[in-house]
Amino acid sequence: MLSFYRQFLFEGVIPFWLEHGIDRVRGGLLTCMDEAGKLISSEKFAWSQGRGIWTFAAIHRRLSPDPQLLEIAVQTAEFCLAHAIQADGRVCFRMSRSGEVLEGHTSVYADLFLAYGLNELYLATGTQHYRDTALRLFRQSAAEITQPYFKTIAPYALPSGTAWVHGPPMIALETANELLEGGAERDLIDFVDWALERIMVHHRRPEWKTLLEHLGPADEFVDTPEGRAVVPGHTIESMWFVIHAATRRNRPDLVQQAIEAIRWMLEAGWDAEFGGIFLGLDARGHQPPWYANADKKLWWVHCEAIYALALCGSLRPEPWVDEWSGRVLDWSLAHHGDGRGEWTQRLDREGKPIKELIALPVKDPFHLPRALTLSIQLLSHTHPYVR
Repeated sequence: MLSFYRQFLFEGVIPFWLEHGIDRVRGGLLTCMDEAGKLISSEKFAWSQGRGIWTFAAIHRRLSPDPQLLEIAVQTAEFCLAHAIQADGRVCFRMSRSGEVLEGHTSVYADLFLAYGLNELYLATGTQHYRDTALRLFRQSAAEITQPYFKTIAPYALPSGTAWVHGPPMIALETANELLEGGAERDLIDFVDWALERIMVHHRRPEWKTLLEHLGPADEFVDTPEGRAVVPGHTIESMWFVIHAATRRNRPDLVQQAIEAIRWMLEAGWDAEFGGIFLGLDARGHQPPWYANADKKLWWVHCEAIYALALCGSLRPEPWVDEWSGRVLDWSLAHHGDGRGEWTQRLDREGKPIKELIALPVKDPFHLPRALTLSIQLLSHTHPYVR
């Protein structure tokens, strides 16, 4: 499996992005493209830029030193530092190809993904201003998302009747955990502990074997379609974030709870008729689920499941992990792609490609190469948390 993943990443995924995604004229990445890599827009979403910085810097630092990949990460970071960060210190959402702001600060995810990428680049280069900027962006974001009714979450919105959303603490948790690799600063540790509690005590609901995306102001269950929303891919991704942070914080109880939640989502979210993991569910089984495109099958969900299962297998090798690992990988290779390039992102329930826009019009160098990078680290015994 190690050799397959390495070949997949270095001979399939990276060449795709080197051919189609690098703006060698104006800097940054071009990610508004169709499945074949043909540009459909030259606009640049800031969260895509931050994600790409992480990917190219991480492959260089963690797997195989490559000056070309590092240079891509650096030039993308410099493009963002020059254009994406506004006068008030917040990150814009969308830019033109040359960097003019087309949509200002509407999403904390843009700030967090840029912090995530800049921190990885700092770890790869030792360039202090990358870490300083990452910390500043993270701290601004953390001060806001620890409050209820936080609404700066484009392209999503805070649903009526709810006050807490799973997404911001989820993304911020992994960002903080990676920032801790550059220095164990007290506020980062405190935030990790806050986010672990928010996710595992409040959003996670063991009595229903699920994790709720939205909660009321007192962390109560809101019995509406929005309040019952469950996103298996978010939960699976969130739980491997929790495993990373809980391992660092020496919380084996949380590691076990996260592994259990990954299993819940696989069992609840798997389509027994056509295979693959549904995008959305209803916590109480009502149909249709509130989450848009709930019956679709998206590449990122399966990418996150592949790595999450590899992580579970390294920590708690059990038969169910092996069974699900094979099932998810086989279905993904049969429907999203065969391992010789980037994956087809959006599929209908039957696993057939669709052109329908879901969330953003981007094809980012992120979920697939990140899953492969982290899985390679596990299999080659160079993972920061599992050796």
